[in-house]
Amino acid sequence: MNWAWADGSRSVCAATPRPQFTTTVWANGSVLSGDHHEQEFTVEAPADPGVYWTEIRATGVPHLDTVSWVRSNPIYVRSPAPPAQAPPRAAATSSVAIFGGTASGWRAEHDPTSLAAVEPVAMVGGDELRFRFGLAGGASVGQVAALAFDTPQGVAAYDRLTFSIRAERPMRISVQLRAGDDQGESAAIAGSAPSTPTARCRITRSSSTTSRRWGRRIA
Repeated sequence: MNWAWADGSRSVCAATPRPQFTTTVWANGSVLSGDHHEQEFTVEAPADPGVYWTEIRATGVPHLDTVSWVRSNPIYVRSPAPPAQAPPRAAATSSVAIFGGTASGWRAEHDPTSLAAVEPVAMVGGDELRFRFGLAGGASVGQVAALAFDTPQGVAAYDRLTFSIRAERPMRISVQLRAGDDQGESAAIAGSAPSTPTARCRITRSSSTTSRRWGRRIA
């Protein structure tokens, strides 16, 4: 995704890798322009400050059409005036663990050609949730493996997610909060986090797996 200015106007230049993929341009959490299948296209953007990003979905692949295939890093367009200092985030005063020693509520997702499994394991430091996966070899045709946790009671009362992960080698994972019956377009939280031999990550609703705990602040 690129920016272009001409005669005071602002444009977003993006691309779609293949016709069976669909590209959507987002602005401030709402769709600015969607349903693009062109190899290259340009969208006019408002002149106001905002946060923009593009999302590509494999709409031509049945098992991948409900999740993001690629999501760009956000581009922040600031006002010429200095930004207001954000108040510090209050510490969470109430939290709920979504892993309590069993795999209850957790499930593995994967494309038809790959494998994935989730299981609780007893470690020296306490119980952990282990996610094992193997992506199918060959050409890249949408191989994917994911660890999912359902929240039928909703997460509206919570404003942050904190989790600890470790892996056999460094890698980057994608973290999504999917909403709606189709688990499709409306993602309240989406981001990425590094997985190193030991890493502790926090994702907040305002900024934006092996999940460990939802936290909330009570005024």
